[in-house]
Amino acid sequence: MQFVLANTAGGSQHIWAGLNKGMICLNARDFAQARHFFAEALACNDDRAWALDVKSFIQQLLSLTPAEQLMFVKRAVAQSRQLKKRPAMDIAFGEEPG
Repeated sequence: MQFVLANTAGGSQHIWAGLNKGMICLNARDFAQARHFFAEALACNDDRAWALDVKSFIQQLLSLTPAEQLMFVKRAVAQSRQLKKRPAMDIAFGEEPG
């Protein structure tokens, strides 16, 4: 996870960097770190329509418990793949910390 985070382009004022880094952490079940990067994305000074949609997605995600966040992402991916007429796929998240 650290390698991917270190090599994801964009700083704290880059909405895609914050979203991508947050999703990487969420996938690894590092919910605290995910929250940090999602907060950076929400703080970006970008008010274009697509950026507001991204921020809305993040706000919805952050309103959920960690277990609900994982299900939310699974549903979002399934809906996106269906809209694009792509085959369904199973999403496996990192192992739960023991």
